[in-house]
Amino acid sequence: MRALLKDFWAHRDLLSMLAKQDYRSRYRSASLGLAWSVFLPLLQGVVIAVVFSRLTGGGLTKVYVPYVICGVTAFSFLSSSLTASSTSIVDSAAIAGRIYFPRLVLPTITPTANLPGLLISLGMALVITLLTGGGPGWWVLLAPVAVLLAWSLAITAGALLSMLHVYSRDIRYIVQAGLLVLFYATPIIYFLRGSSGIRALPHSIVPYIVANPATGVVQLVRLAVTGDTAYVGPAVAVTVGWVVVLFVLVLTVYARLERVACDRL
Repeated sequence: MRALLKDFWAHRDLLSMLAKQDYRSRYRSASLGLAWSVFLPLLQGVVIAVVFSRLTGGGLTKVYVPYVICGVTAFSFLSSSLTASSTSIVDSAAIAGRIYFPRLVLPTITPTANLPGLLISLGMALVITLLTGGGPGWWVLLAPVAVLLAWSLAITAGALLSMLHVYSRDIRYIVQAGLLVLFYATPIIYFLRGSSGIRALPHSIVPYIVANPATGVVQLVRLAVTGDTAYVGPAVAVTVGWVVVLFVLVLTVYARLERVACDRL
């Protein structure tokens, strides 16, 4: 494991180069470029907020719109990063099977390339919060921590899934189905804690939602942008626990299977 980490660190320039290449190739032929990565989650958040504001938001649109946009922004980053990184080794078989470099670099490319879009989206979410009557506080300083947590979760989960995908091509479809379920198991369109006019989940369900690794990312983003503190501590603690466990699993699996897995590409 130590040799794996040392080798990965020695190839950090390769990660930077490939992430920049992925970022540029993605938006090279799009006239709006990076704006699409911000516009699509923003549009999805606004549509969901308008549709569900009466059902779960108690009609408080000014509170519900930034609430939903924060959730959609965080989950969109995780979803797009996991979808690409979970198949990255197989998708890059042309180079992964011919020349040597730490294959752990491949699942980290897309989450790293998605960081500029996430940062801009968080800025837009903060602007919307200000326009709807909210105000920034000390919690804005937690935005880099939220970004780091989202990036760490996407990398560790994506790296493990990417190696599993080498041995079973069903992982691609399992990830797609899992993300669909995870969207509704993450507090994006509903509240964990209710207040005047706002409907919240039953207390018996909340522990299961908090156990979702994506919940900690979403709630920390909400705290940084809107100041919402509902279950932030327990949710972030659970997510950090998931990241640590996944990190150990990734090191174990890659240290044992990385070179052998290339024969299956």
